Amino acid sequence: MYYKVLAPHPDLRSYIGCYWILKTDATPIGREEVIIPDGYAEIILNLGTAYSWKSTANQTACLIKDTHIVGQRNVSVSVKLPSYLYQIGIKIKPQAMHCLLNLPAIQLSNHLLHTNDLSDPTFSHLADKLFAAATEHEQKLWLDEYFFRKLKSHLATDAVTGYAIHYITARKGLARMDELKNTLGIDYRTLERRFKTTVGLTPKEFARVIRFKNVYKAFRKNQAKDNAYFLDWGYYDQSHYIKEFNFFMGNTPTAYQAEKGGMSDAILRKGLEKAIL
Repeated sequence: MYYKVLAPHPDLRSYIGCYWILKTDATPIGREEVIIPDGYAEIILNLGTAYSWKSTANQTACLIKDTHIVGQRNVSVSVKLPSYLYQIGIKIKPQAMHCLLNLPAIQLSNHLLHTNDLSDPTFSHLADKLFAAATEHEQKLWLDEYFFRKLKSHLATDAVTGYAIHYITARKGLARMDELKNTLGIDYRTLERRFKTTVGLTPKEFARVIRFKNVYKAFRKNQAKDNAYFLDWGYYDQSHYIKEFNFFMGNTPTAYQAEKGGMSDAILRKGLEKAIL
């Protein structure tokens, strides 16, 4: 497996977390991987073999053949990997997808949208450019150029939601909603409505995603040294923590550790090293 994370141009970092490239050439056919949510929406250009994607929430499955958009998620997905995978992805920051598509983000929440449904031929043109590029540096330049064109005028974001995103992420998901709404001077339902429109999740759902992403990072780092590390992340006992781990990973921490992870585990660990959220 080959997985690389590339930083966008500095002027794009308000909207884009990173670009990533994934290639495999020896993945056993039929292998399934669990991909947890990480607080980003994504644009994924599939340049290799088609693969299946299934939400663990509604068990809806679909075949991914080309370029698609993944909305904000608060559940994991299961993907069945083909023998050859070649993808280039763009991790989009919480409010940026709403700005780029001019759609209520809640419409994309836990869903895939094929770019053909947007009547925007520029996505397929971008895929052609990336596939034909001779080097990763050239691919990065094409991505930067594409998003500079898309973002040529400053996109207006919701300042209240932006503050709430920063508040939640700065606390690694351990954010108290009563303190947040009091700081903003608005009631929670108003904040929730604005958050769902521009991010696609409620503040509580977003905080849960951010917390577990950081919990998983702590799990990989500390669990052999400190079996009670989860208490630092707001879980009131071990059963509460195991239930949350099982919700996102589809397994208990002990069983997951015994499996030694898979491709998605390696991707997640490497991605977390570069994580901005």
